[in-house]
Amino acid sequence: MIPYIEVLDQYSLKKIAMIEPNEFWGELSFYDIGECELYCRATEYNLKYLKKGCFIKRPNNKYIWVITAIKYEFNAEGARMISATGFEVKWIIGKRAILKPVQLPNTLGGAFGALLHDNITNPVDSDRKINHFNYGVLDTTPISDNQATRGNLLEYMLTLGKTYSKGFQVVYENESLNFYILEPTNKSKSVLFSQSMDNLIVSTYFTSNEDERTYALVVSKIEEIDYETPYLVSNMKNIDRAEIIVESNLSTKYTDQDGNEQEVSPTSSTYKLWQSEEGKKALAENKVIEEVSGELDMANSNYVFDEDYRLGDVVGVKDEYFGYSFNAKILKITFKQDVKGYTEEIEYGEGTLL
Repeated sequence: MIPYIEVLDQYSLKKIAMIEPNEFWGELSFYDIGECELYCRATEYNLKYLKKGCFIKRPNNKYIWVITAIKYEFNAEGARMISATGFEVKWIIGKRAILKPVQLPNTLGGAFGALLHDNITNPVDSDRKINHFNYGVLDTTPISDNQATRGNLLEYMLTLGKTYSKGFQVVYENESLNFYILEPTNKSKSVLFSQSMDNLIVSTYFTSNEDERTYALVVSKIEEIDYETPYLVSNMKNIDRAEIIVESNLSTKYTDQDGNEQEVSPTSSTYKLWQSEEGKKALAENKVIEEVSGELDMANSNYVFDEDYRLGDVVGVKDEYFGYSFNAKILKITFKQDVKGYTEEIEYGEGTLL
């Protein structure tokens, strides 16, 4: 049960109000951005404290959302209500742009840390700083030589995370917003969902190769290179070969890790490696689709989220009717309270058939 929702000041992150919800749901997403909605009566108290830009969270919980839209309504029953909608708080990373190309460190954690440092936590222009935003222990997953191009910071970070099968989240700790990369743990041996255990609501398996691409040609006005996907044991030929053209967004000028502006030749190995990374990301978005997806029943489950497994962890799923088993990743969780009571809805995907 969610007895009330805490409202935090958008600048100090201190609690300023407690609102009793008629309905509330809030999502957390591994790869994307979860949404939220708080529906409550339009009392004088609620009107005073529930504003665009404020943060909301459940009591005694680290997960937090930001309100981006407010709707006031007078309904057929004569009640005046407030509907506040928004996103999980990592959405605020998208309020910043990568203003100029920069060469990133060669680990995923180093890359994320550099992007956040330069654009959010300690930018050269102090007006770009978001107070009370920190990044925690970072990931050592090696990444290819990479240039972060101009564009939306959040979109770039989400794409980079998906390329290396990693998600990230921002949580509320000690009146701060702390960024963490999610490191999936394989819990498939200890956490199992199936129809016979009565804790599997929906199970779907889907496979398709209609959008698959096996070969990327990265094209720019400066230089062209061919890039073969590293995921193949051997190069695809004949009808199995599927090609894609990637329009490069790279610049020969960039800022290095010491903050100095540099320039490379479009024929240099560094520039070609950057283009190769563009090709790799494009191929990662255009591979054979083999999806397992569904919904887990938490009401009839003995497993507890954040105790037995976390967002991004791998769990076991068995569909006895179709006769297949797979390990799947927890991609989304929704905390929900309405007239029916409190529930947690878990969605899984990105599975591997056994």
